[in-house]
Amino acid sequence: VSDVDLCADHLGPEWRLLGEDDIAAFTPEVYANIKGALQKSSDAFSWGSFYFSLAAYTKGSDQTLKIGSLFPDATSRVTDASYPTSSGPKFHLEIHSVDGGSSGLKSSTVTVRCIRVVE
Repeated sequence: VSDVDLCADHLGPEWRLLGEDDIAAFTPEVYANIKGALQKSSDAFSWGSFYFSLAAYTKGSDQTLKIGSLFPDATSRVTDASYPTSSGPKFHLEIHSVDGGSSGLKSSTVTVRCIRVVE
């Protein structure tokens, strides 16, 4: 995460991975809008919960990979993404269970969210 920005590499230099600072700066209205947009999109597809999750990989302020919560009612916004250093071929990085649910992330599917920087 500290060396390569997947979003910039694939979408262009004005895009980047969602950051911990971004999540901290979002207002309650932003969280509500994100949830509304993603829920409307997922209603059309039975697999929508995977692609339109409110749990997102996040670049931490310390440049490490974290998991951010975009759930409007979350009491905790960012948590460490701790994964085993080695795992079998059936280990899925997209499934994560953390913090007992205070961030809305309990057994959530974690996705990549890119944001566009407009100046």
